[in-house]
Amino acid sequence: LEELSNQLVASLAASDRFVQVRSSLHEGQPELFLQTNPARALQSQLTSGQIGLAVRNVLGGVQVGAISEGGRSIPIILQPKEALDMDLDDLLRFRISSPTSIQGQPFIQLGRLVKAQKTTSPASIRRLNRLRVVEVTAQLRDNDVLAASKELDKILTDLPLPPDYEIVRGGIEELIGESQRDLLFVLLLALILVYLVMASQFESLVHPLLIMVSVPLAAIGSLWALWLTRTSLSLTSMMGLIMLAGIVVNNAIVLVDYINTLRREGVTPEEAVLKAGTVRLRPILMTAITTILGLLPLALGFGEGTEIQAPLAITVIGGLVTSTILTLFIIPVIYVSLTKKSTPKTELTSFSS
Repeated sequence: LEELSNQLVASLAASDRFVQVRSSLHEGQPELFLQTNPARALQSQLTSGQIGLAVRNVLGGVQVGAISEGGRSIPIILQPKEALDMDLDDLLRFRISSPTSIQGQPFIQLGRLVKAQKTTSPASIRRLNRLRVVEVTAQLRDNDVLAASKELDKILTDLPLPPDYEIVRGGIEELIGESQRDLLFVLLLALILVYLVMASQFESLVHPLLIMVSVPLAAIGSLWALWLTRTSLSLTSMMGLIMLAGIVVNNAIVLVDYINTLRREGVTPEEAVLKAGTVRLRPILMTAITTILGLLPLALGFGEGTEIQAPLAITVIGGLVTSTILTLFIIPVIYVSLTKKSTPKTELTSFSS
């Protein structure tokens, strides 16, 4: 455990991602053990407790009073001058008072009463469920949590782990894993709910799938925007992806709904997508532009504390830009291809919001 923890601490400390790396396995600290000589202590009429108290008074001093200054109480510590720069030999030569002073021996050297021995305190090892555990902790140098997590994965992969040993992640690393799983579930649930709503309104299973194509198109733009701004894919940016699942489908809904309206009037699929793209271009662009302009101050980090939410705004803006542009070209092409393979009358139902 000590060897593995030392290797892990050294690897984390050598990385630029981590600071203040610590291990719960502390080496034993040097200690000075004073063992009382019973015979000499009895001869001097001193107990082990009295000798220990005398040593504490010499090294730590004795509070004999206090003075008041500026409304504060300042303690007065009485301590021998020699104690300020005292080594072991000086301590053993130091004389303490003895009840045998009535016999002409008012003081006796501490070295005559005790035997000094330098020892090392045992190392502290934690146990969890009867298993020996060493906890290694570190702080992040910056707020790039996912990059630090990838760096940790690389460090742990290179760490030679013997059999019957395991590494369990905790702290923010554990929370990140749980949050990522929860957000992925929420994203999947959001996509399912959006699809069900559109399927019930369009009374079709094909057209909602066509509209859902705008979601991966938005994801491409979000990743591009994060890369361009050198922003990591954090939990906040993943929340932006969830928001996009409900935002970017609006443009496709407006476009496909008008195409269906034209198709019911007897317009051919090719003419319908061309006319719908021309007529619905302005509403689609206005909707996207107003949303982008509303999120722009947040993405630029204006205001105190907005830098935390900036990845969310960057994700949404990047997704809206690409989905708006690509939706006007890709969805009409897919629509025409699907229409040629299906019966138009069974697939043309207007969308009512």
